[in-house]
Amino acid sequence: MWFKKAIYNSLLTGIIVCVAIGLLPVNLCAQPVRDTFFINSKNAGTLTSHLYIYETNKLLTPRFVYDSINRQDFARFFPSTTYNDLQSPSKYYWLLLTVQNNLAQDETFYYQLNHPQLYSVIAYTKSGNVFTYSGKSGYAYPFDVKPYKYYDNVFPLFVKRGQTVTVLLFINIHNGHNPYFAPELSNTNAFKDKEERFYMVNGLIAGIMLTAMLLNIFLGIFLNEKLHFLYAVYIVCILYEIFLTQGLDRQYFYQGTSDKITLVRYIIPCCGIFLLAYVMQLFLNQKYSNSKIKIFVDIVNYCCVGATIFYCVYFLISPETSVVTAIYQKLLACLAVAQLCFVFASAIEKVIQGYKPAWFYIAAILCLFWGMLEFVLIYLGVNDVAASELKHPNDLQTGLIIETLVVFFGIIYRYNLFKKEKEILLTQINTYQATLIDKIVGAQEDERKRIAEDLHDDVGATLSALALHISNVPENTRGNTEMEGYYKRGLFLSSRAVDDIRTIAHNLLPKDFKAAGIFKILEQRVNELNAVSKVNFTLITDGDEKKLPEVFAITIYRIINELLANIIKHSMASEASVQLLIEENAVQVMCEDDGIGFETGQQNNGIGLRNIAGRVEFLKGYINVDSNSNGTTTIVHIPL
Repeated sequence: MWFKKAIYNSLLTGIIVCVAIGLLPVNLCAQPVRDTFFINSKNAGTLTSHLYIYETNKLLTPRFVYDSINRQDFARFFPSTTYNDLQSPSKYYWLLLTVQNNLAQDETFYYQLNHPQLYSVIAYTKSGNVFTYSGKSGYAYPFDVKPYKYYDNVFPLFVKRGQTVTVLLFINIHNGHNPYFAPELSNTNAFKDKEERFYMVNGLIAGIMLTAMLLNIFLGIFLNEKLHFLYAVYIVCILYEIFLTQGLDRQYFYQGTSDKITLVRYIIPCCGIFLLAYVMQLFLNQKYSNSKIKIFVDIVNYCCVGATIFYCVYFLISPETSVVTAIYQKLLACLAVAQLCFVFASAIEKVIQGYKPAWFYIAAILCLFWGMLEFVLIYLGVNDVAASELKHPNDLQTGLIIETLVVFFGIIYRYNLFKKEKEILLTQINTYQATLIDKIVGAQEDERKRIAEDLHDDVGATLSALALHISNVPENTRGNTEMEGYYKRGLFLSSRAVDDIRTIAHNLLPKDFKAAGIFKILEQRVNELNAVSKVNFTLITDGDEKKLPEVFAITIYRIINELLANIIKHSMASEASVQLLIEENAVQVMCEDDGIGFETGQQNNGIGLRNIAGRVEFLKGYINVDSNSNGTTTIVHIPL
């Protein structure tokens, strides 16, 4: 009996031992990572050889992660300095780091993840056997709850001299976000220097961009050109995109977690792509009639706007948009690269067509293209380029800044080019108008000369012959007082007609005008009027009359002659003066009399003043008439 009992006890003991042996490996493996980072200098150094990461799709407690997760389930960062698993990202990550302060004093260290776009990060510290909640950060929480008010996810870590502290970071990337981070541990001085440099660089970038924006608004107002206003809006979108990619949008523009504000983050990139193409089309004057690429640019814009509208609607009606957000971001990134290619092709097309400002767009797109390509590779997971996102500013931000400034300088160059072309065109138009005017005036003067010659040679000669004929009184009428008086009146009228025709012919074109010059011709005209009129005229001339082109000289003579005729006919003046001053760049004519004056509003319709005004306008000048009961003063200014 005792034998059976012994066998039974032996079997039971064996079973228990076997079970214990079978369970022993599990208990031995369920040990936390024992790897301490010893801080022996004020420069914390590289910690990735002591940093471990655990991926999971389950919500776990820090105690469970530390005590119950097998050591082999933790992945060691080393030799990499960044984590970037875009191909098969998990939903939750745990970062484990144990540090020991071997410095001679207590020190505050700053644990930074270098990825401001993370959805949620919660920090726990273990000192002794107690886990303590140390703060939370990320887009899931308001900016004010961050343990350190900084654009990035940073957790201050106070470690006493000789103390060992374990830090567990729980990271929820939220579907649609990129799981990459590059943890750093810095002491206070190193971190503050880095923080100061970061804000200084971004302040400089913001200052440059805002200056370009204000200059474009200023130019848009004063030049009344839509291109400048649209480019100012484009600069605002680009500046917001730069702040967004660095997490500065939440620090400066909004600090809450409103879904509507989050939606703006996904609309701004679409606006940037759309304005990039639209500004290019205005800058290059791209139309369907002069470009074969415009249709492709417009198609990308339509796709961009359509995708954004669809996403906004889905965002507002669906409580969970993470998967759609990821697809939308990837689509928008691909559309951005496609649009850059079409903009670059459009610029090349314009260069081939001989449009010089297109070179600025070629340079701008080349600066932006590499940064945009890196950005797209990150979203598509084609290449591990997460390290490029850790630079401040990164390649995309640098490309956007350079692209903005290069295009702005291109707009200024374009404006100067248009200005020069306008000046050349204006010069050509003025030359053409001057040539046309010379031909018109020449034709008028030729016609006047022909009429004057016809009047003088033909009509004048005929009237002279008539006067000679009348002067020969027939013998049978001699002694007849009535008939002799009739012939004498005929002779008087014919002689007067001859004098009038000679005067008209002289007024149409003074004899030897070109040879004598305007000063001499005016002097002769004033002497003639003083001899036959009741008005005493005074003539004052000054300047170099040879400066006047013949067309100007003849037209100015006509203006002065018309003024003199008006004084004789209407002013009832006794004294009058005429001044002709030929200056370096203008001609001044002033005519004054002491007559009864006139109401300028009523006389403006007079033929004389209309003729004068027409001739002054013909010479691109202006006329000013001041008339009252004490006389009239007329001033004519004609630019040369």
